[in-house]
Amino acid sequence: MILTEVHQDAQIVYVIPEMSKEDELKLEAEKSNKVYNPLNDGNLSLEQITKMIKDKNEEVKLTFKKFCEAPPDSELKTQMQQKLKETKQALNEYLQKEKKIKMAFAIKK
Repeated sequence: MILTEVHQDAQIVYVIPEMSKEDELKLEAEKSNKVYNPLNDGNLSLEQITKMIKDKNEEVKLTFKKFCEAPPDSELKTQMQQKLKETKQALNEYLQKEKKIKMAFAIKK
């Protein structure tokens, strides 16, 4: 809804939400009817896994916040607790993958 006249020099700006690297790779895999698993990706670079770790850390923070805000003994609390457990597990797996990538890089040198 426009409340006033649009200024003649006004520009329309669209903000495209940033997609996580993991989501990009999952989407790519879905296009070819595959399931993406970053832990099995031999071409994953250190930069990619670092970005995925950062994204997963943000997901842990958001899930923990929702968990803390959920009413005690509620279904939401139980769901957030489970999601937090799964997200932290995925984060730990990503950290292990990062460690392997760093070790492989060190061996190449």
